[in-house]
Amino acid sequence: MDIETITQNNKIVPYLICAYNGIDYITSFSKNQSELFTNFITSLTGLFYKKSNKLIVYAHNLSGFDGVLLMRYLMSFGKVEPLLHNGRLISIKIKLNTVGNVGKTIIFKNETFFKFITSNDFKFIFMFNCIIHFCRVNPSFPLT
Repeated sequence: MDIETITQNNKIVPYLICAYNGIDYITSFSKNQSELFTNFITSLTGLFYKKSNKLIVYAHNLSGFDGVLLMRYLMSFGKVEPLLHNGRLISIKIKLNTVGNVGKTIIFKNETFFKFITSNDFKFIFMFNCIIHFCRVNPSFPLT
């Protein structure tokens, strides 16, 4: 998972969230931040396996700016539990309380703590695939 931003009026504004599980892409895009995150979390809940109540999402830059943005909007979906290590955010657990998802848990983990997905090649391929998918779905999405 990764959040893309632009600078508008000297503020960093998210406009796109991408995720890919090896089969399915999730792309959420909007000028409205609340709508952006709501659409993403709603799409993400569709990835729970039938018998599973837990979903793990590896997030790029979770311990930095992306984690701050994500936590701000997760609170409206359930109980949020951040996990810090040496003052850095390494995980966010949310116990969902939304219709159809009560009792389910999403755990966001900072991908930089996992050696098997920290290579620059992986990050480039992931973002390239997400951006290509986004452009195919919305070739004329206005960012400004």
